Amino acid sequence: MRKMICLIGALLLAMSLNASAGYVLWDGEITGVTNTSGNTDDFVVLVTGGSGLCSTAGQITFPRDAAGTQKLHDKAYATALMALATGLKVRVATYEPDSCIRAVHIWLQK
Repeated sequence: MRKMICLIGALLLAMSLNASAGYVLWDGEITGVTNTSGNTDDFVVLVTGGSGLCSTAGQITFPRDAAGTQKLHDKAYATALMALATGLKVRVATYEPDSCIRAVHIWLQK
């Protein structure tokens, strides 16, 4: 039983380290949102400020196929629109480190 708990703990730690390694923008601001990029099934956010790989890129792309499901992609789009409307700071993550064109996650923060 103790080995099982240690294994589960190690797996959870590995997953959290993997997810945190994928952040490409911290404390940025979304200044624009497009519903497609080149007539493809993805959306783009225009960003300013913050830090991280994509803070100087000016834009971050969220392709549908990177999200895993349509519902997750729709949630990210809704979150991007909320960030644009409210001016809240955002963190953006991707499962592919060092990529501003395969983002999947937006975290709103004050």
